Amino acid sequence: SLGECSCGVGYSPSSNWSAGNWTYASIAQEECSLCDASSWAAAGQGACNACFVNSWTLPGGRNPRYCLCDASFYWDYDAASSARRRALEAPCEVHVSNCTNATAGATCVAYNETRYGSDCPGYVPGTCGYPEGTEASPCVACPANSASPAGSESVGDCQCLTGYVKRSDPGDGEHFQCVPEDACSASRAPGPCHGAAVCRSAAAEAGFQCECSPAEGFSDAPMGSGFCVKMWYQDEPADLNTPTEGRRPSAFLVSTGAGVSGTPALRELVEESRSAQWRDGQYVVAMWTGHLELPTSEYFEVCVLSSEPAAFLVAGAARVSNPGHVARACGLVDLAAGRHEVSLKYIHRGGGGGG
Repeated sequence: SLGECSCGVGYSPSSNWSAGNWTYASIAQEECSLCDASSWAAAGQGACNACFVNSWTLPGGRNPRYCLCDASFYWDYDAASSARRRALEAPCEVHVSNCTNATAGATCVAYNETRYGSDCPGYVPGTCGYPEGTEASPCVACPANSASPAGSESVGDCQCLTGYVKRSDPGDGEHFQCVPEDACSASRAPGPCHGAAVCRSAAAEAGFQCECSPAEGFSDAPMGSGFCVKMWYQDEPADLNTPTEGRRPSAFLVSTGAGVSGTPALRELVEESRSAQWRDGQYVVAMWTGHLELPTSEYFEVCVLSSEPAAFLVAGAARVSNPGHVARACGLVDLAAGRHEVSLKYIHRGGGGGG
């Protein structure tokens, strides 16, 4: 009979039919209409159903799973897996303040100082209450500062936007945050600094510094006396103007004195740092950095003795330079009372014997 007629999947009956007007004249004018975009219908339904919030489908959706999540959303509902995930939900991670876990009393072997605070490599404070899809609303927004293509099926389809990097949560490996790109961020492991160094980001802008790690027994300002020594190897010719900022040192250690007597002594310093030696023909830029505390202002005569280019610097500025072809270069340096960063920069020219 006409009353047994119904529309197939993805279609809905017109209004007269659905109202039960079964005269031959009215039925002759009726039809099954294709469901509009972002809606669906099972066989025999009286009307099309709207897709879930933040989802869509092409016209003629046949069941709710035809609805795909919008761009920057992902499908996050399955009755069995969601129940299991809730049962196994990991507790919130505890943020490591100043790289010390107060609960366990443990201290990190090394750490990074980012503009967002201290963090142990690989350790990220967890975020409780990650969004979770439900049967009524299965499409969940990607983490802040990330996006995904339409139809994404998991949070793994979400990718951080340009200028942001993924920082995974060790308490829930499936989830992550997208944080502003930071050279020292633990999520960028291996970091830009030597393993025995602390990577310290600039406070607000891009850039970083590699400093001796107190956790390794080193310090850019060693207690009592000593110098933080950093070396950079390069194939290109180097001179006293060769920049070192923002470069990962090839060797890193603390020394009680500043300077070397020649190539063998420089190689001994590298061996002491347990770093790889430079290759024959490479240039080495070496920097000894320490601090000078003065109770009153003073004049100093500073002499730089070197057969290779070398310079004495105060707060990063060269005050006495030796071009390398004279045995001794001296100059007067006027320093005010207070604490001053002093450095010796030395260029070992590839294959030379200098000192």
